[in-house]
Amino acid sequence: MDFVQQDWPSEAVKTLIKNTVLGSNGTRYRHINAIEQLKKLDDPLYFSLMTKESCLGNITLCQRKDSLYLRYFTFHDRFQASLNSNKREKSRRSTLKEHVSEFLNSLTSEKKQAIYAYIEPDNIRSINMAKEFGFSPKADIAMFHFSRRFPKESRQFKILTFEEAIPFIRSQYGNQTYYFENPKSGTYAGWFVHDELTLLARFHKGCWEIQSMKGRFGKVLIKALPWLPHINKLITPARHQFSAFDSFVSLNPSVNAKEVNAFLAAGLAHFKVHHMMHWVDESSPQSQCLENVRWGLLHRIIGKSEIHLVVKGQATPGPYFIDAMDML
Repeated sequence: MDFVQQDWPSEAVKTLIKNTVLGSNGTRYRHINAIEQLKKLDDPLYFSLMTKESCLGNITLCQRKDSLYLRYFTFHDRFQASLNSNKREKSRRSTLKEHVSEFLNSLTSEKKQAIYAYIEPDNIRSINMAKEFGFSPKADIAMFHFSRRFPKESRQFKILTFEEAIPFIRSQYGNQTYYFENPKSGTYAGWFVHDELTLLARFHKGCWEIQSMKGRFGKVLIKALPWLPHINKLITPARHQFSAFDSFVSLNPSVNAKEVNAFLAAGLAHFKVHHMMHWVDESSPQSQCLENVRWGLLHRIIGKSEIHLVVKGQATPGPYFIDAMDML
């Protein structure tokens, strides 16, 4: 078994990533559009653990200006922790961990860059593994859910080009840690009041197969969702299509929460979904623009949650720029 470095994903890597189920305790899900998402990654490097023609593991890193983002850290089931593992399996995993640790250490020493990643706080297995490999928590990123059963379209919602939108976003977020620009990712849109651009954001498409949700009765709830009025229009576990937004900018201080709600609802209508996710570093000044948003039914049920930002190497203080594509 050897680590093979490539600038593109092989068919074996695609198969591994496409079939990977994410999460441990609580929510478990699989990306249905994983292959499409691979095409949008910014300057990726694929490090794959290969044996003959099979990929047993993959570490995908996106190369950014002053850091490396750990996009995928995926291994075959045979390397996953199990209480019933025999000594041979445990020895094999121990050897693998040593190779991975050496590999990650070489990256931080050679490139002199930090590696960062996001981990859900209830994913105990990933948190423990991150500690083993030298990652430490640096910030908690807030996660919100915006939903509408009947989102309304609006002529005030207009699609923008990358060139039209990026100067405003760069001005607002350019100094934040881990800020970067990726023209291949997302769709930019603005909200116009009397033909004046007042709000803008970037929107991303997501599609998950949700296998279980948080809580003791998470698997039972997934089976019940299609039969629950109101909620069944917002979440469709077998093929849950949703959106996510980032790079939110308010260009007019007089714009109120009602306009923000209408803008986001129009985004749902435009992309023909009922659910939208948003992640934000609450120490960021831009987060104040979203304080009075009426997030909707899903947020009342799920509530605001947190994602851990973990870093290996020299960590730069926040506030941190959060690209929603990194979460999808």
